[in-house]
Amino acid sequence: MLLETLRAIPEAAVKWPSHRRMEYHAQRIHAAQPCLPGCFGFVDGLNIPIQDPSDPVEQNAYYNAWLAGCFCSNVFVFDSEGCIIWCCTNAPGSWHDSAISTQLYCLLRECVPAGFGICADAAFTASGDLATKIFKPLTERQIGAAANNATITLKALIRFIKKHRAAVSVRQAAEWGMGAIQRSYRRLQTTLTSNHADRQRDISIIVRLFNFRTRTTHINQIRTVYDPSYIGQRRRDPDAMFRWSMFHDRRNATF
Repeated sequence: MLLETLRAIPEAAVKWPSHRRMEYHAQRIHAAQPCLPGCFGFVDGLNIPIQDPSDPVEQNAYYNAWLAGCFCSNVFVFDSEGCIIWCCTNAPGSWHDSAISTQLYCLLRECVPAGFGICADAAFTASGDLATKIFKPLTERQIGAAANNATITLKALIRFIKKHRAAVSVRQAAEWGMGAIQRSYRRLQTTLTSNHADRQRDISIIVRLFNFRTRTTHINQIRTVYDPSYIGQRRRDPDAMFRWSMFHDRRNATF
């Protein structure tokens, strides 16, 4: 009943942004990180522990050797206000984040105009036609190759490094989003059921509740950091960052 109710509430919807909304989010992020224009969101993966399935074949699919247990894999994309705008949930834990995100790659290719993209970590593909749609921090090898390139000018190298640092900073927002989901809904920190349908229902409820909470209370770390008034306050008085982030959202929250 809760899931059906949330599906009928617009504030709980998981909706890919229009071109106008992409521009709006990109402006908010660009105001905080001028070296990274066009970024309108952040993507990351989340592994949730589940009970060991009784079927050996299914258990093998959900077993994550890196984490030494059975997990379901999930990928979330957040916008600059902290809402989930795309997700792929309840995939086998043995699958890589990039393999789960094939539909996201198609969406970026077909529905994102030139000059816009999302920020990701090294787990996601950013080659070919996705090179301009996914912004990733550089590897040590890439930084070293640029620094040792005799044909690159000093100004170009500085821009190169600044863009890398901006991508590292913006990429952190996805971690804030994941932390907000897990802190708000401790069910994700416990072991979920091995039943696929019941687990999908539980995760879907949490995703929609998270969006509803973010859009109605406006209490979200991503929204706070990329709020224009917060950015201005941070530049004028760096020591006031903690005071502002602690009390601004709560003072302006609507319940």
